[in-house]
Amino acid sequence: MGSQEPAAEGVEHLLLSLKAIFKSRPHRAATMVLAMLIPSPEPAPIKIDRLMIRHSEAQDRTALIDLFSTPEVGTYVTRSSSTEQRLA
Repeated sequence: MGSQEPAAEGVEHLLLSLKAIFKSRPHRAATMVLAMLIPSPEPAPIKIDRLMIRHSEAQDRTALIDLFSTPEVGTYVTRSSSTEQRLA
């Protein structure tokens, strides 16, 4: 395994894990494989008067990057701002 690419090693590890699961719990393994192969439909957006909650789309990328780059949002969403404050 040492000469293989990291991705190939990961796939090999996944296959070995699936083989072990199939051996010990065939029903559970079959369910896992089906869940990976059959895409689940996206839920419908939730809409109210002034708000719509939906999955993000490719066109949202720039706005999301801008939003999550602000220190105010970082304080509540990530730990980067609070970590910086503790280190200061």
